[in-house]
Amino acid sequence: MIPFSADVFFNFLAQYNAAIWPAQLVASFMALAAVRLVIWPLQNSGRIIAAILAFFWIWTGTVYHLNFFALINFWDLGFGVLFLLQALLLLWSGVIRNRLNPAQKAPKAISRAGQITLAAALVIYPLLAAGFGRGLAEIAWVGTGPAPTLLLTLGLLALAGGGRLWGLLIIPLFCCLTGSLFATLLPLPQDWILLPAALGIVWVFVISRKA
Repeated sequence: MIPFSADVFFNFLAQYNAAIWPAQLVASFMALAAVRLVIWPLQNSGRIIAAILAFFWIWTGTVYHLNFFALINFWDLGFGVLFLLQALLLLWSGVIRNRLNPAQKAPKAISRAGQITLAAALVIYPLLAAGFGRGLAEIAWVGTGPAPTLLLTLGLLALAGGGRLWGLLIIPLFCCLTGSLFATLLPLPQDWILLPAALGIVWVFVISRKA
C-alpha cells in the first residue's frame, strides 16, 4: 500500500528538513508562544492561537505534503488538501469568529488531556523519534511536520476550545487515525502515539459533554 520504504521516507525527511532550515526553529518558537497564550491568556489570545495553527496547517499542507512528499506518495496530495481545508476552518472559526477562548477554563478532564497532548507534541514525540535511532535531521518537527502538528492542534483546541469546537477536531482526528495506519505499515514507531492521543481526546470530550 505504501510505495516506498522506511529508508526512502527518512532520506526524504532529511532532505526536507535541510531544505527548510531554520523554519523548524521559527515554528518551535511560534508553538511555544501559542502554548504560553493558552496558559496565560492575553487580549485576542484565541485569534492569535488560531492564526498560528492555521499557518502551521498551511505550511504542512503545501510545503510538506504537496510540494515535497507528493513526489514519492500520491496519498500526500489528499492530505495536502485536507491540511489546507483545516487551515481555512481555523481561520474562519478561530480568527474571524473568535471562537477560541483560552480565558474560559476547560473542564478538568479536557484540560488534563490537552496538557498531556501538548507535552506529546513538544517533548515526547521528538524524544521517541530519537529513542528509535533518528537524528535531528530525520525528525518531523512541530509546525513543519504533520504528526507533531496534529498533536499540538489537538492539545491547543482542547485547552482553548474547552470541548465546544467539535468541527475543528474532525480533520485532525481523521489524520491521526490514518497517520497511525501509515506508521504501522511503514513502520514509523514514533507516530504510534497519534492513535492514543486521538482516542484520548475523543473520550474526554464525550465524557465531559455527558457530565
